[in-house]
Amino acid sequence: MVVGDVHVAAGARILHGAVLTAEDGVVVVGQDSVVMEQALVRGRSGHDTRIGAAVMVGPHAHVNGSTVEDEAFVATQILPPDRHDEIGAVQRELDFPGTVYGVGRDVPMRELVRRQSELYGAHRDDEVVPEPDGTA
Repeated sequence: MVVGDVHVAAGARILHGAVLTAEDGVVVVGQDSVVMEQALVRGRSGHDTRIGAAVMVGPHAHVNGSTVEDEAFVATQILPPDRHDEIGAVQRELDFPGTVYGVGRDVPMRELVRRQSELYGAHRDDEVVPEPDGTA
């Protein structure tokens, strides 16, 4: 759902169930960025939200009155902030880009998100195929 003063740049994708709301503020989503399912992006009066280019806003993440710079990944919090070092140690051992996106760690974030944006946009021209009885 997109409500209010929301600007979505070329190549950006807003997935099913995401909410971008700027009823009394502004939301800007940069080129080739992806806002995934059930994410909430909110701009409020005096607290606009600007998401840079090649940013991935993960499922169920909330971005409220913030600026997210280019080539960032925003995810839901899985550990309290005081355990940041602990999750960092776990993440260093994971092959997140390889497991989730099928790319090596050497692929820049801008390229990874551009590929994802293209993937999510691949069906933009699809048409609903009617049922045999003529209903959609």
